[in-house]
This record gives sequence, C-alpha cells and structure tokens, in this order.
Amino acid sequence: MLQERKRGGPRKGAGRKAQPESEKRVAVTLSVSPESRKLMNALRRRKINISRVFDQCLKEYCEDHFIVPLKKDEIKPGKKLQNSAGKESEPE
Repeated sequence: MLQERKRGGPRKGAGRKAQPESEKRVAVTLSVSPESRKLMNALRRRKINISRVFDQCLKEYCEDHFIVPLKKDEIKPGKKLQNSAGKESEPE
C-alpha cells in the first residue's frame, strides 16, 4: 500500500497575525518631486520607515495649521466633498 504524502496546504496558526486597529495601514498613491523621491530613497537606505515619517509630518502640518480631520461618518462612499473653492470632489 502506498503511503499518502502530506506536504503543503493550510496549517492552523500559520500566516500573518492580525494587526491591532491602531497599527493597521492603508495604501495610497502620491506624486512627489524628484528631489523628494531622492530624499525618500536616502531614508529607505537608512532603514527608516517612510510611511511613519509621512504620518508624522502630516499630523504636524495639520496641527500647525489648525486642520482637524472629518468624522468617519461624515465621509461615505460616493459622497461629494466641497473644497475651499466650493467645487465638488470625490473623497479619497
């Protein structure tokens, strides 16, 4: 009788563990100047997490300019937002 091989397949407890809500990340796409790209590459070579730097800079900018985020329930899929010029735009 041939012995059945058991290789691969799902295993209990395998894979990445779920991140706590405070640590979850979302992907975004940005356009930056070539100079900013060079700076980002320099940070990356030094093993500095660019996403965390961006988060910190964005928070500091908003604090310095007294900008507060909208409540989560104010932004709904498909809802139009008005910019400072009064023109409607899609939420990002």
